[in-house]
Amino acid sequence: MTFIVDKYTMGAIPLKFTIIILVMLFTGLMVPSSFVESRISSRNATTNQIFDFFGVGFGTLSAERLEFVSNETTIQHFDAKRAMNGLNLFTLKDTGEIFITDMNGTILASRFANNNDAAPEFINSTTVFYMSKTGPVQVLWNLKTNITETFNISAGHHDSEYNPKTGTFLVFGGGRYGSLPEEYGDLAGIPISYDDLYEYDKEGNVLWYWNGSTHIPFDSSMYLNETGRGATSADWMHGNALFWDIEEDVIYYNPRNLDTLYKINKTTGDIVWSVGKHGDFTLYDKYGNQKESLWYHSHSVEVIGPNRFMMFDNDLWNTTRNATAPTIEFSRIVEFIVNETDMTAREVFTWVGSEEYTCDRFGDADRLPNGNYIGCFGAFPEHPAYTTEVTPNGDIVWEFVFNASSLYRFERFLETPLIKLTSNQLTIKEGNNPTIKLSVWDNFKSRIYTDGSLSIYDDDVNLILEKNFHFRPHWQETELDFTIPDLTTGTYDLEIVIENSAGLAATQSLTVVIQEETTSEPPTSTSTTTSGTSGFEVFIAFLGAIGLVLVYQRHKRK
Repeated sequence: MTFIVDKYTMGAIPLKFTIIILVMLFTGLMVPSSFVESRISSRNATTNQIFDFFGVGFGTLSAERLEFVSNETTIQHFDAKRAMNGLNLFTLKDTGEIFITDMNGTILASRFANNNDAAPEFINSTTVFYMSKTGPVQVLWNLKTNITETFNISAGHHDSEYNPKTGTFLVFGGGRYGSLPEEYGDLAGIPISYDDLYEYDKEGNVLWYWNGSTHIPFDSSMYLNETGRGATSADWMHGNALFWDIEEDVIYYNPRNLDTLYKINKTTGDIVWSVGKHGDFTLYDKYGNQKESLWYHSHSVEVIGPNRFMMFDNDLWNTTRNATAPTIEFSRIVEFIVNETDMTAREVFTWVGSEEYTCDRFGDADRLPNGNYIGCFGAFPEHPAYTTEVTPNGDIVWEFVFNASSLYRFERFLETPLIKLTSNQLTIKEGNNPTIKLSVWDNFKSRIYTDGSLSIYDDDVNLILEKNFHFRPHWQETELDFTIPDLTTGTYDLEIVIENSAGLAATQSLTVVIQEETTSEPPTSTSTTTSGTSGFEVFIAFLGAIGLVLVYQRHKRK
C-alpha cells in the first residue's frame, strides 16, 4: 500500500481528517470475513452449470412464444450481494405455461401445462410436480432428462399435492350440498358449493376422502354472499391452497372465502384447529394489536417451521373497511406463528406493497434460506404482475415484473445445496481437535427430510472425514457439527463438500491453523487480515504520516 502526499495535498486536508485516515489504516485492514456462503457467483458460470444440469434442447414452447415472454419480462431490481441467488419456477395464469428462469430473467426451460392452476412444485432435487387438464392428468417432470410421467387422475382445481414417500396424490374436488335458505331472497334455493379432498394412488384409486360439508357445514353468519360462476351456486369455501405436511401427517387447507386456515388430521379427517377470522385463536399483528383477522381472501399457505407459516394476504373483502362489498387496498406478505398452548396466533413479519402491488386474486409468499422473503403479487387489471424479494428489513433486493399475464405461483430453487460457515478460518492450539460448525440447506424446499452427505478433503485431496445426515424439511436450517481428529501443528486448507441425494454438490473452503502449545507466553491473536500488508509496514506508514502532519503544522506556523 503506497500513499503519495505533497504539501498541497496536506494543505487541503484538515488535521482531524488526517487522524481519521490514520485510524482507518489500523481498523480497516483488520476486518475478517464473518459470513461465508457457497452460492452462484456469476451469470456466465451459472449459465454453463445450468445447461449442463438441464441438458440440451430443453422446453416445449415455440421460439416465437419464448421471445414474446422474454420481451415482456423485466428485472427491475437485482442486488446480487443480498438476494438469494438461484433459479425461478413459475406459472403464467392466463396461458397455463410453466417457466424456469435465472435471476436475470433468461428463460432456461419451459413447458405447456394446459392448466392455469398448474401450481408446480419440486418433489425432489430434479423433479417438478404439476397438474394438467390434458387427460386430465397429474404430471412428474424430470428436469434432468426432460421426460414427463403422467397419471390419469383428476386435476381438481387450484392446487394439488404429491407425496414422494407413498407415491400418492392429494387433489381438490368439489360438490354441491344443500341450498341457501330463504333469508337470502332471490338467491334462496341456490346450491351451496363445498370443497372435498381426495387422495389417489397412481392407478387412480381413491385411498382417502374428506367431505367439506361434514366438517365445515354452511353457516350464514360466516357467509359473505359470494356466488360462483354465473351465480349458479353459493361459493361457500373456495379452497385455493393445500399444504400436505407429510412428516406430521396433517393437511393445511385454506378456503379463501372463510378467511380461515384449517389444520386437518390426515388419519382421522378431524379438524385439529382453525386460525383466522372464524378460528380458535386470538390474533395479534406484529405490533401486538388484537385483530379480527390476519388476512382477507388469502392464497398459498406455506409451512416454514413448526407452527410457523407464510401466507399471501390479498386484502380482498376486508370486512373492517366494508362488510358488504369486496374492497381491496394493499396486498402483502405475512409470516405468523401459532401457539397451541395459549391459543394465540401472532404476525411476526409483513411486507406491504404500494398500490401497484395490489392483487385481488392469485399470489404466493415464502421465506428463503438466507432469511429473505419472496412474494408473488399475481394480478390486477391496472398493472403488471410483480414477484418481489425483500430483506427482513423490507429492502427490495430483486424484482421480476411481467407485463403480459398474471402469475399464479412462484418458487425459488438452487442449482446445488447451500453451505453457510461463520468463518472461513479456524485457529486452535495443538492437542485440541478442531470442531467445525456449519449450516446447510438442500437445493429445493422439500416436504420431507432428504438425504445428504458431508465429505472433507485435505490439501492432497485425501478424504479425511465422511458422514451422512438429513436435510430438514420446509427449507429449515440444518445445523451440522463435527470434529476432525489427528491434526498436528500446521496449516490445513480443507474442502467441505455437501451433496444431496441427486448428486448435486456444493463446496466450501476452510483453513484450519493448528498452533504449537506454549506455556510461557500468553496466547497470540488468531485474527486474520484481508490485506497482504504486514504490521511492521503499517507501523512505518503510521510514523511517516505523523511526520507529515508535524511538517505541515510547522510550515503553517511559519
